Amino acid sequence: MIIPELKRTKPIYREIVSYFENRILKGELPPDTRLPTERELALQLNVNRSTVNTAYEELRASGLIQSVQGSGTRVSQHAWDLSPQRILNWNHFKNYSFSPTAPMVKRIEHARMNNGIYNLANGELSPDLYPASILNSVMQNLITEGAADYSHPLDDRYFRETLASHLLKHQIDADPNNMMLLSNIQQSLLLITRCLLNPGDIVAIECPSYSYTVKLFASAGVRMVRLPVDENGLDPDGVSALYAKHKIKLVITEPSHQNPTGSILSLERRKKLINVCSDLDIPIVEIDCTAPLMHDGDKVLPPSLYTLDQKKRLVINTGSFNDTVGPGLPVCWLLASPIFIERLTDAKYQMGLSVPNLVQQLASRFLAAHWDEHIERVNTVLRNRKKLLTESLNRHLSDLFSFQEPDGGLYVWVKMKGYWKDSDLLEACIKENLLVVPGSVYGAENGHVRIAFSNISEEQIEPAVESFARVVNNAKSLSQMITGLN
Repeated sequence: MIIPELKRTKPIYREIVSYFENRILKGELPPDTRLPTERELALQLNVNRSTVNTAYEELRASGLIQSVQGSGTRVSQHAWDLSPQRILNWNHFKNYSFSPTAPMVKRIEHARMNNGIYNLANGELSPDLYPASILNSVMQNLITEGAADYSHPLDDRYFRETLASHLLKHQIDADPNNMMLLSNIQQSLLLITRCLLNPGDIVAIECPSYSYTVKLFASAGVRMVRLPVDENGLDPDGVSALYAKHKIKLVITEPSHQNPTGSILSLERRKKLINVCSDLDIPIVEIDCTAPLMHDGDKVLPPSLYTLDQKKRLVINTGSFNDTVGPGLPVCWLLASPIFIERLTDAKYQMGLSVPNLVQQLASRFLAAHWDEHIERVNTVLRNRKKLLTESLNRHLSDLFSFQEPDGGLYVWVKMKGYWKDSDLLEACIKENLLVVPGSVYGAENGHVRIAFSNISEEQIEPAVESFARVVNNAKSLSQMITGLN
């Protein structure tokens, strides 16, 4: 490890703290990276050991590093669990935000450009599932009719009514009067953060979760704590524990086909979560983008949290068509209480986040005339791809991995029967011309993998899993990466 050169322009322990903070928050020192011992660092810097001890104590207090008997001092695997006493340094946060997995994400994005790579990392719909020709035809008709102007900030009433009817088909009890239109989920979370939270507030986020990759919270000075997820979704009892410890201000959950685990929050847990948060007066943000992606027609999702919140005062429901239609329909909805919608509308107007009228009309006509046929086709294809993937995983890797076959969604969450350092896993896969997403990208412990079946053709699934099996078996036989498999 490169050790900092002391400038001695401020207290030495502060220079050491700043150096490691900067590298950790930029992702240059990934989670679980071993740091020099206090004695090693003191010798290399030619300073008193007590100076290094003071610096490490401050880093430990901030939650960025942890010391474990027999394991040394390492970058925290969950550096989002920051201590409630941490004082934010705004000069430090203004240029970048906490992004411990940035190097791994960048590596995945770069490898995606390789020709012929088996991409089991991309959780988007494959191009053949985009209704491109339909959207293009509808768009051309709208342009011919002269509909290409911009909407009023309060949005188009007719489209909100159309969208409310559409959401009702998928267990979301929507009222057009309590609805706001945006372009994507990031805008929705931005408005919620701006209107509900203050710097230093703490929110509970599922772990693992796609939200772990969202820089928005850290850049706003909002801290995150983990809410564990199992095969039945998050445990509502964990909310009470986090409130007692951190006084959390918000719970963020994806109850249907959770990303990355694919779990579905059971009806019992949904009801309990609402009761717990109601007693504690904690709002719930329900991210609901993939509810229509139920592959088996005889299985039905429980009602949304927003629907179960009968008084419509607690749950904020937000979703988009990005996962079910694709980027060609950039519409996001947000459902909340009338009072909160009024607050959000003011902020939305100030930030200029209106959805063009042309996009609203495109979405309205698509939902009315083409949605049912489109989503039936998508679910048929996804069901077949999921079947091929799970059969192939069982055939080639059942002795090394375990997983629960999801009822819907876009991916399978796999757990290794042993230990594998995620960065090593990623590099070994890339050498085999294969991409998967290691679980630590979503805040999970090493040894988990998200495998997407939404963006790969049926013909590529078997050879992709065979490549994965070669990676694992080579590593096992060489004893380089996996331990404890036998």
